[in-house]
Amino acid sequence: MRDITKQFGTFKANDNINLTVRPGEIHALLGENGAGKSTLMNILSGLLEPTSGEIFMNGSKVIINGPTAANRLGIGMVHQHFMLVDAFTVTENIILGSEPTNGGILDRKKAKAEIKRVSEQYGLSVDPDAYIRDISVGAQQRVEILKTLYRGADVLIFDEPTAVLTPQEIDELIEIMRGLVKEGKSIILITHKLDEIKKVADRCTVIRRGQSIDTVNVKDVSSQQLADMMVGRSVSFKTEKKAAEPKEVVLSIKDLVVKESRGLEAVKSLSLDVRAGEVMGIAGIDGNGQTELIQALTGLRKSESGSVELNGESITNKHPRAITESGVGHVPEDRHKYGLILEMTLAENIALQTYYQKPLSNNGVLNYTQINSYARKLIEEYDVRTTNELVPAKALSGGNQQKAIIAREIDRDPDLLIVSQPTRGLDVGAIEYIHKRLIEQRDKNKAVLLVSFELDEILNVSDRIAVIHAGKIVGIVDPKETSENELGLLMAGYSLEEARVELNNKAGQDPIAGYQAMLQTAFKSPKSIGEIFVTAAPLIFTALGFAVANSAGFFNIGLSGQALCGWVASIWVALSMPDASRMIVLPVAIITGALAGAVAAAIPGLLRAFFGTSEVIVTIMLNYVFLYTSTHIVNNVMSGDLMSNKGVTKVIGENASLRTAFLKEISGGSRLNLGIFLALIFLVLIWFLMKKTTLGYEIRSVGLNPYGSEYAGMSSKRTIVMSMVISGTLAGLGGVVLGLGTFGNFFVQGSSLSIGFDGMAISLLGAGSSVGIFLSALLFSILKLGGQGMPLRAGVPIELVDVVIASIIFFVAISYLIRFLLAKASGNKKEVVVVEELDGQTDLNSQEGGKI
Repeated sequence: MRDITKQFGTFKANDNINLTVRPGEIHALLGENGAGKSTLMNILSGLLEPTSGEIFMNGSKVIINGPTAANRLGIGMVHQHFMLVDAFTVTENIILGSEPTNGGILDRKKAKAEIKRVSEQYGLSVDPDAYIRDISVGAQQRVEILKTLYRGADVLIFDEPTAVLTPQEIDELIEIMRGLVKEGKSIILITHKLDEIKKVADRCTVIRRGQSIDTVNVKDVSSQQLADMMVGRSVSFKTEKKAAEPKEVVLSIKDLVVKESRGLEAVKSLSLDVRAGEVMGIAGIDGNGQTELIQALTGLRKSESGSVELNGESITNKHPRAITESGVGHVPEDRHKYGLILEMTLAENIALQTYYQKPLSNNGVLNYTQINSYARKLIEEYDVRTTNELVPAKALSGGNQQKAIIAREIDRDPDLLIVSQPTRGLDVGAIEYIHKRLIEQRDKNKAVLLVSFELDEILNVSDRIAVIHAGKIVGIVDPKETSENELGLLMAGYSLEEARVELNNKAGQDPIAGYQAMLQTAFKSPKSIGEIFVTAAPLIFTALGFAVANSAGFFNIGLSGQALCGWVASIWVALSMPDASRMIVLPVAIITGALAGAVAAAIPGLLRAFFGTSEVIVTIMLNYVFLYTSTHIVNNVMSGDLMSNKGVTKVIGENASLRTAFLKEISGGSRLNLGIFLALIFLVLIWFLMKKTTLGYEIRSVGLNPYGSEYAGMSSKRTIVMSMVISGTLAGLGGVVLGLGTFGNFFVQGSSLSIGFDGMAISLLGAGSSVGIFLSALLFSILKLGGQGMPLRAGVPIELVDVVIASIIFFVAISYLIRFLLAKASGNKKEVVVVEELDGQTDLNSQEGGKI
């Protein structure tokens, strides 16, 4: 690309840019937000036409006047926001616009064969028949890559490809890129992440303010040099600041309780003070109450109890404008949802907090001369890069949008500045700029409350760090005296004392010690062994329920909701019959819970059988219906005396409990109860049902071949409904065991919210057989309970425990793959079950279907 210029009005997004990409290389395109990288690549991919300049391919000048022309030249773009149709399959998305035909009819066989060839050639594993909506983000990206390769692309453009990926998916993408260039492809990587460039790129062209600055060999330059080139000056990765001099308390939070949208407590009796002249950082894993806390402080959400004071005056539950006028500035977490009105001009957005005040308006009439003048002042002062103040806010890059919000909030001179995720998605230059502005406010004796999921940012900017876990502050530390490891333990729920003991014990541990700790924790005593069976019992029921429905070809995702129904119903019976004999109340409660689960499951069964409704959609929706219905019933009909009577029932009497004194004694005081024996009975009963009865025969037949079953005179509709009734009955019994055995009461945040999904995984891991389900349920229970001891016993970081557990399950599951490969190699046609995990959900693929 030679002397490429792209002009929008008087603004030059690209100004005589030169870019040369060699065959078989990964060429990074580095620049700040809004530097012109995406514009340049939109020109190369045919989405935009240049104002001037030339493009050459293999030495010959070419004209690219649209995406079709780019495709013909072998240029393909993998967009940051995937261009996929959710309702289409992988195959349909890949061939869209380039469909192979045979006599004017879509040739799906040819399409699948070509997709298989390309995916195998480049190591891009996809399921051609899966729907886009059902696969992970990483898998969707592989589909985007295959779309370009299917069309014969030799030059692939990746636009910010890691923005939506997990760390594991990023590593996988890097390997895919390396494999592509080994096959002779060229890759242009648009990014502002320096670590990715150093890891994967061969050469790098730096663009600054629409101009190409230089092209360098990545191995010959440091990250610091690349950053300096990108922003045109020396960039510091560490914010320089003097020691804080905290003064009087500006923000005082006392015993604050805030509920989230489902009515559950997200912030729980939280207390915190923030002083003038300090940056108080709040660190925590996403979803631990940070969002609700900030919304309560800024008036966007009502608190249930507690108080919030600003400079000694209450601002608890005041209107957002009243809080703003009291002296609070707020840079929100989601700048598009709360911080900006994207369709309005930049000037109108800068005036968003003060448009109703003089001189920006007078007696309800806006003074646009003053508004535009005020906006121009802040644009210059805060280096907001734009053509003028009249462009819509949506036209700005993310970094400049954030600068505009910070300019608006800081210029009002608030006593307290609340900033949430201030640098999310920004380049190193914008990050440095924003961090300096926060320190400037601190040094002006303002109080700054910083919420961020980035530990580097928290440690770099904060003077004190408060760690939030499950809606509570678990510790406040000095960033100079803490570490990422200590913060990670606090974020996982450790107390400060426990975290420091953990870190002191961590050094020098053998990896084998972690697994030993897991087994020691799980089998350390009769009580811990008893708890294994306590955990396993309800999972056996939901796993059996899934297996029965799956055998009939019904993917029952509603097990969680069905278990909820059984749980609530059994507790209702138990609380309604406090003086009845155990021989009466216990069977009635169990039967009622089973019936409740059966009715809940019959609904999607009937809808599927008689109306062809998707069971996936219906069962997912019913999970929420049953959750909120249960919440309502508990809060208004069955409420107990715990947690302010919200979401918790009274504890049932001994007459309705599955626990017995004998079982408690032999299990060392554990919660071992009759539920495990009930589960073992149903393992045998379901095996007999599916293997030895005509109903089981019909369920398996309909699941394997509904057409052949209809031919034989079976009723597919009746069989589907019956299988779902049985499935729901089993799920309901799982809920009964939770209520009458494991917990002895009902609470909304109970295990039934995950029991269904765990049961699905157990069923698939156990290949749908009774023995396999039993062993898989025990494995899950051992891993869950044993994993709790790995941090304290072996110094395994708590954030890695789930990774270890998932790895063990993976290596168990891979045995099915080995069986499949051996069977394929030997030509063995017997049933083989392969367990595959896509987007966190498990799918069963079998030549003969899932069998009990």
